[in-house]
Amino acid sequence: HTSMQEGPVHDAAFSPRIDEFVVVYGHMPANATIFSSIKCEPIYQLGAGPHNTVRWNPFGRFICLAGFGNLPGDMRFFDRKADGKYKLIGKARAACSVSAEWSPNGRYLLTATTAPRLNVDNGYKLWRYNGELLQHVERERLFEAKWQPAIKSTYADRPISPGRNMRDNPEIMGRDNAIVNNTSPYRPPHVTSGSGNFSLARSTAEEAGPGRYRPPGALKVNLSQSAGHQGPPGASFVDSSVSKNAAKNAKKRAAARAKKSMC
Repeated sequence: HTSMQEGPVHDAAFSPRIDEFVVVYGHMPANATIFSSIKCEPIYQLGAGPHNTVRWNPFGRFICLAGFGNLPGDMRFFDRKADGKYKLIGKARAACSVSAEWSPNGRYLLTATTAPRLNVDNGYKLWRYNGELLQHVERERLFEAKWQPAIKSTYADRPISPGRNMRDNPEIMGRDNAIVNNTSPYRPPHVTSGSGNFSLARSTAEEAGPGRYRPPGALKVNLSQSAGHQGPPGASFVDSSVSKNAAKNAKKRAAARAKKSMC
């Protein structure tokens, strides 16, 4: 039983090398959680966002969390560390993509926009494991884009190359294969998260970021506990959980104590 909240399960994938699997679930912004394959218990969460697709590289080292189809194509890349934590190493956007597949060597991700799912903007993009766009090739009509298969022993698992820092890629490739700035059309404030990025629902920074698994509702409890300390200086707050009858009884007891002390 992996469902941690109401809503659909969008995607799930087993790690090809370790006893873990990842599930993308819930209403938007959807959660992505790493589970133990042995105990079926949540152990790590990748965060919440507009995602419905997850792809594990062939060595179980890198994960791409993405939102395709009716979502804008935002991608987040993670690196699994030796201690079991997942570090965010890059962000990018593959707009209008309908497929994503890791290369046999586990270093590159291929995304494509194909027909008949979409009959415009057909083509494919090649990304490094940290979200760096390496190539964009456009085609008038593209039906499929896949890697040539390779024998598993052909390539060895490799960590991040020295000097590769986190990549936040706001750029796209133009028709002449020159990198140009990604200028987004105007969107009304009510359909954005405040940063100009598309969002079906808002999530806090703590919810969106990766970290050890937090049970659903833990953040809401903390917020409700801290809400009682907010307000103008000198203001007092009434506990809404106390019923009117309980309040009347409390007043009667206080009056009785006061009368007894006067005798």
